[in-house]
Amino acid sequence: VNLYEWIEDQPEASRYFQEGMIAITRFVEKDVLRKITLPTTAKRLLDLGGGHGAYSIALCQKYPQLTAVIFDGAQALTTGQAAIAGAGLTARITPQIGNFVTDPLASGYDVVLFFNIIHGFTPEQNIALLCKIKDTLNPGGQVIVLDQIPGVSPLPLQETIVRLLSLSFYHLLGGRVYSAAEIKGWLQDAGFAQVQRRNI
Repeated sequence: VNLYEWIEDQPEASRYFQEGMIAITRFVEKDVLRKITLPTTAKRLLDLGGGHGAYSIALCQKYPQLTAVIFDGAQALTTGQAAIAGAGLTARITPQIGNFVTDPLASGYDVVLFFNIIHGFTPEQNIALLCKIKDTLNPGGQVIVLDQIPGVSPLPLQETIVRLLSLSFYHLLGGRVYSAAEIKGWLQDAGFAQVQRRNI
């Protein structure tokens, strides 16, 4: 059973899961934000699978000109809507219920967040999703991919955790952790240029 499909029918489990994601986000958020540089011309952000809203909220707070759409399942967005309201950003951040794999995505975005998604899919599915993302972007737009990457952790324990996560992703989602080289190849196959890697 795919974890994300199962959790859509489990309101309490979904809330606990999203609260766990928020806790992890708070732990790394400052480091992530330091690595993201958006041009002043960036006005529209699409956050795929970012139901809890933490990254969209943080980026809208950092960039006053930015508005965001968070595209995720209904259960995930329940948590996100409360967080958006709590941050006073309901006028700038719009939750949109949907399945970004099967549903069409609007165009006209300047940046797309693809955070903690790729480990849940096969390489072929990830290439297809990145091609779909590219079609949503304005010329010069960017996609930002955040995920666990094997082989970059400075400590053996951290590397072991990443490998254990990979095994969990395989059993729960049918995916795994992927190397930076694999991800770069997918981005290039999808037509992205100037691919940069920034470790946190």
